[in-house]
Amino acid sequence: MKEFGEKLEGVEYFVRPGSYGVVIKDDAVGAIKSDVFDKYFLVGGGSEKGETEIEALRREAAEEIGFEIEILEKIGAATDYFYAELDQKYIAKVCTFYRIELARKIDRTVCDKLIWITKDELENMYHKSHRRIAEKELEL
Repeated sequence: MKEFGEKLEGVEYFVRPGSYGVVIKDDAVGAIKSDVFDKYFLVGGGSEKGETEIEALRREAAEEIGFEIEILEKIGAATDYFYAELDQKYIAKVCTFYRIELARKIDRTVCDKLIWITKDELENMYHKSHRRIAEKELEL
């Protein structure tokens, strides 16, 4: 598994598993933009207790962008090590990535809007693993 960020010696990391989807349209990747950080994230998020990777990704897509998704294939995994200012703790974000397609818009209140970002905008991804997997998928 690839690792991003610096894993500090003697630091206890809170392990946070999550699943993320990469959707491509017209040479752009689907993302959400954080108002807090002014950075981009892939669609997805942390797994809840008892959830599989797939269940977590489907739930997060519905909550974040209001879409049912089709999961095509697993395309990678990585861990991001970082200090979360908001949580005031060190986190090891264990990410699993899937290639996805938007299947159907669902009628619900969503917390984010799906936007399309180009390869040039990927430098504004919050997590380095998200940036790397998006770059890789845009190269296909």
